[in-house]
Amino acid sequence: MDLGPPAQRALFGLLALYAPAAAPYESIVATLWPDDPPRSARATVQKYVQRLRAALGPECPPRQRGHVLRTCGDTYALSIGREQVDVSRFRARFAHVAALRGARDPEYEAALADVIDYADEPVALDVPLLGESPRVLAVKAEQAKLVDWYADLRIAAGRADEVVGLVREQAALRPLDEDSQARLIAVYRQIGCRSAAVDVYLSARRQLSDILGLDPGPELEDAYRSLLAPMRAGAMNGDHARASVRSA
Repeated sequence: MDLGPPAQRALFGLLALYAPAAAPYESIVATLWPDDPPRSARATVQKYVQRLRAALGPECPPRQRGHVLRTCGDTYALSIGREQVDVSRFRARFAHVAALRGARDPEYEAALADVIDYADEPVALDVPLLGESPRVLAVKAEQAKLVDWYADLRIAAGRADEVVGLVREQAALRPLDEDSQARLIAVYRQIGCRSAAVDVYLSARRQLSDILGLDPGPELEDAYRSLLAPMRAGAMNGDHARASVRSA
């Protein structure tokens, strides 16, 4: 189905994100014209709606097109079920995993493994105007949480080597997120890359100071201290060995 030019596709995508409820008209305008909407905004939206109804094609008789893409007061709605929208299906599965995690349900790990493949699915990749939509941003945030939860399980199981790439990618995307940086430190520590872990801490501390004017929080500090503990233990063992040699 040809949905037309980018702005028209963005309108259809936004309506799908809200379906079957109506998308607020203010959200439509903010999505199509992020900076300065023209005076002709409403007329343009109406024109896009007419074209989208026509684009529904022969599988939808003309008299039914207005029922599929409905007018609701000053805005519009797609009359489709949530199960017909990929994003809606993902969000339902995410909510299920989050509920199991919160309840510490033994089925949590299996449910997470079942949905983790969706964590790297691009959202609205071919519709740039939707990139900053609150609903798209919410999906991206949920995808990132899935990666974090999955990584935490692998780290706890002593299998950090399986998620090095995932954790490194998330840390790069969120340089000021202390949880992400602490998780990367934990991964590097577990696989024996202590110098890389120290570099992560120093870089995070510098950016927090330079950009936010903040010191590292407890979680990041704890991750760093976990690196120093084995080093101090090794230094103490070395001192003890040297003392034994001298006494001998």
